[in-house]
Amino acid sequence: MLRVRRDKLPLIAAAVGAVIPTLGFAQSAAWTFNNNGIGSWTNSWNINNNWNPPTAFPNASTAVVTLPAAALVNGAGTIVLNVGVSANSLTVIGTGTNNNNYLITGTGSLSIADKGTIDISSVGTTTVAVATLNTSLVSPATSNIFKANSGVLYLGGANNFGGGSGVNGLSVNGGTVVAGSAGALTGLTVVSTAGNGVLDLMSQTVGSNATPVFFGPGSVGTPANGMLHAVSGTNVWNGLWVAMGNPSSAGVDTGATLNFNGPVIDGTGSTTNGFSKVGGNGLMSVNALNLNGPLSVQAGTLRITAGATPALPARASSTSSLSITGTGLLDITNNKLMVNYGTNASPAADIRAQIKLGRGTGTWNGATGITSSTANAAAANAFTIAYKDSASGVLPALPANTIEIAYTVMGDINMDGLVNGTDFSRLTSHFGLSPGASIWTDGDLNYDGLVNGTDFSLLTSHFGQTLGGALPSTAITSLEWQAIDDFAAAHGLTVPEPTTVSLLGLGALGILPRRRRRSN
Repeated sequence: MLRVRRDKLPLIAAAVGAVIPTLGFAQSAAWTFNNNGIGSWTNSWNINNNWNPPTAFPNASTAVVTLPAAALVNGAGTIVLNVGVSANSLTVIGTGTNNNNYLITGTGSLSIADKGTIDISSVGTTTVAVATLNTSLVSPATSNIFKANSGVLYLGGANNFGGGSGVNGLSVNGGTVVAGSAGALTGLTVVSTAGNGVLDLMSQTVGSNATPVFFGPGSVGTPANGMLHAVSGTNVWNGLWVAMGNPSSAGVDTGATLNFNGPVIDGTGSTTNGFSKVGGNGLMSVNALNLNGPLSVQAGTLRITAGATPALPARASSTSSLSITGTGLLDITNNKLMVNYGTNASPAADIRAQIKLGRGTGTWNGATGITSSTANAAAANAFTIAYKDSASGVLPALPANTIEIAYTVMGDINMDGLVNGTDFSRLTSHFGLSPGASIWTDGDLNYDGLVNGTDFSLLTSHFGQTLGGALPSTAITSLEWQAIDDFAAAHGLTVPEPTTVSLLGLGALGILPRRRRRSN
């Protein structure tokens, strides 16, 4: 997994951001396609009299190429490209109600110069211009090209950005780029969106290692589907996401998945940044969420990928606030999430409510809220999600104004990874008090608002268990079991057999026969 020190994030953002240049280039040698409005047609790119001026066809790194609406008239235009050509920019202007205005196909390749553009212009507010590029799109090594305006660019060819070398970028500064072929995004190391720009993914794998970076600058105009939108299939991004502003967002349609083999991080220390999982009920997974700004899960599942060791918290994620609405589900698997709420009111009550939703019927099968698929896959009540607020003063202490949400062993009330006498003392000191208002750190282990015999049974059946293994790392003393037996006798409770301690071990302590008699 790519790990990034948070104190290095501004430097990383600045360094990678430097390779995404601002739009601007010297235009020269302009050609307009000249088909005289004959309706649907097919013509070759490399025929001089197809272009105005007709003295040559556009083939130079400075060429400015326009496919105008006048050439379509409400028909469909297909341009066959059987030779390799170069251009600085390609502008496609839509017309009428035809949503597949231009198709560029053939065995040749189209090379767009560094800092060049592909501009797909729609007509009015109701027509969406679409240009389908089924030939190969290439760009120079260490370059960046721009998708501009509000139309759709469909990439259906075997593309090669930058020739597979250097830092190569695609900036979607407006409209949508649809990656529809297996090789649509080959060679890209940096992708960014701006304004209402969207990158649609259809069964894409980007990068063979942790080099690709997705920049989501954010915008108040971001569509409901998100800046990065997984439309279909399994989509894998071998890199990180630098969330920058307003906040960044991703959508995953039902039946699709989007797997980031890297973290989602804030590009700066601003708390206005953040990340939102929006639109669609599909699954998005990330290695970590290291956010200075807010985290919002509005639709579908956002999962923090589980670590290699099933019972150990793999990664600590962070955010300034947490909002789960609609069909949103946050799956922390075997990780932890720190909510640094600062000077705002503590969100502990809302977080407890979301955990209760995610717990579902008790097996972490809830459709919304905060859940753990790792706990769901384990034996019933073996592991759980716990939470505590720094304001509670429960040791081990947390940083001020912080809530920790974590996967842990059942009964670990103080969230130190071990169920022992400290947890038992907290439960007994709150036993039967504040009915309906108790919380996890009081000993409410099943989230019913009570600390009672059910919680006592859940704790004692896991007494001595650690988060890191199936057997306790320290011996359970006879005095500890004596305290449990005495409390049970005083309250008419039955002491269950621990699930993680061998019966021989209990017998060696000389307490098993007496405990069984009392339980009967």
